[in-house]
Amino acid sequence: MIKLLNVLIALFLFIPSVASAKWYDVHLIRVVDGDTVEMGSNSSSKTFMCRLYGIDAPELHFQGMAQPYGQESKDFLETSLKKWESFQIQVKPKDKYGRNVCRIVKVIDNIPFDFNWNQVRQGYAWAYKSYLSRPYASLYIKAEEQAREDKLGLWQDANPTPPWEFRSNKKLHSKSEYIMLITK
Repeated sequence: MIKLLNVLIALFLFIPSVASAKWYDVHLIRVVDGDTVEMGSNSSSKTFMCRLYGIDAPELHFQGMAQPYGQESKDFLETSLKKWESFQIQVKPKDKYGRNVCRIVKVIDNIPFDFNWNQVRQGYAWAYKSYLSRPYASLYIKAEEQAREDKLGLWQDANPTPPWEFRSNKKLHSKSEYIMLITK
């Protein structure tokens, strides 16, 4: 039953955007962290970094610090992607930092599988609500709720810190250290 539900969700994630989306055939070069990959085009020698759409994974390298489950998130994504030779990506508009934002999909047995959604569903990333739009918002948020309920991945911790709070706290800490240094 759960497998059927996952199949239906994967279909729902893929079908609404097929007609209007720009899709590219790519292969994995490397996984940078739980929400960033480097991909290569299957039709040219071009490579590019891709920030996974709609998710935020625990930080692996931020100002010399890592969050719990940062390495596990990267490892899970890498294991998931390395099983396959090629993928399709849907390129979204670049984010405010100028990064490519993408959904990674693989059609497996004629069923599209969304790797971004899977990172959230397996508990290795948060649904990044600030950057989600329909139809993905409700699906990714539901995936996060299910992972939390099932205590998967980072949800094994009672109260994990979301990456956006972790980054914000580290920036504030750096600024206060700087202010303390210049006021001495």
